[in-house]
Amino acid sequence: MKDGAKIVSSREFCPEAFRLNDRTKNDLGAV
Repeated sequence: MKDGAKIVSSREFCPEAFRLNDRTKNDLGAV
């Protein structure tokens, strides 16, 4: 992913039980 790229919706790529929060939203695993 290029710097400055905007994520329209990362939820589609996350497990259903995954919850984004201030700690994980910046984690590569949350992208």
